[in-house]
Amino acid sequence: MAKDHPQGLSVWGAAYLAPQEDINTQHYQLAGGLVYQGLFPSRNRDVTAFCVIQGRFSDKLEGQSAETVVELNHRFQVGPWFYITPDVQYVIKPNGYSNIQNAWVCGVEMSVNF
Repeated sequence: MAKDHPQGLSVWGAAYLAPQEDINTQHYQLAGGLVYQGLFPSRNRDVTAFCVIQGRFSDKLEGQSAETVVELNHRFQVGPWFYITPDVQYVIKPNGYSNIQNAWVCGVEMSVNF
């Protein structure tokens, strides 16, 4: 395996705090996940990622509490200049409202370097 394409599992986490609730819509957010490069033996440049993000909305926003997003994606590195990443998310309490049904979100990201 080339040094510029290490294979294996990485764990990450992040947090932010924006305590001024009268200014900030979301005053804290926690996130964490797993990233695995080379999950499939014949695709050592592909990257698979799973994460969970939870954010708490300001108490100044009536009826909103917290939103949680669970995400899974896989980046297919087609060549050194092109990748495509299908992505699936499950959103729990969208925008922090309990009266909105949880939602599935699917998307695709593509990148082409010229």
